[in-house]
Amino acid sequence: MVRAASLEEEWVALQQRKASMQHQKPKLAVLVVLSSLVGIRSLPAERRFWNERERLAQDEARLQQARSSCKHDLEAIHVQIEVIEHELSSLSAHTSPL
Repeated sequence: MVRAASLEEEWVALQQRKASMQHQKPKLAVLVVLSSLVGIRSLPAERRFWNERERLAQDEARLQQARSSCKHDLEAIHVQIEVIEHELSSLSAHTSPL
């Protein structure tokens, strides 16, 4: 459960980073246009943007995989709990009161 909560917090933080990048696009577009007008091919800001975009994509893939794994773990635990509950109810049905 703690792992699921931690993954959810990471997911929210990732979504906030993605939103922040979306707000940077217009500024970056202006820089790219201005740099092309003066003959500069690539700006550090542009490289940082693409590097951050790649890191976000990698983080998102990692988190999606971890969330999926956590979901499967929780489902397996739930099945185990149901089996134990069934076994306990069977035992209590066969046990005579003192």
